Amino acid sequence: MNIVVTGSSSGIGRALAERLLAHGNQVWGVARTDQRAFAAKHPGFRASRCDVDTSRLPVVGEQAET
Repeated sequence: MNIVVTGSSSGIGRALAERLLAHGNQVWGVARTDQRAFAAKHPGFRASRCDVDTSRLPVVGEQAET
């Protein structure tokens, strides 16, 4: 399964991404911080760096298009 996890650079988001990967899922992790080191160690993980502050939805949409 392909799953998007926001806030995947730390805390609950990171733990969720790790668990999903352990169960064979493909995970696209979205966070404000760099996750390249984590992605290099986990082949099923794709990292995207952007601000997903839902109070600023127009900005989120613009970043998603890039």
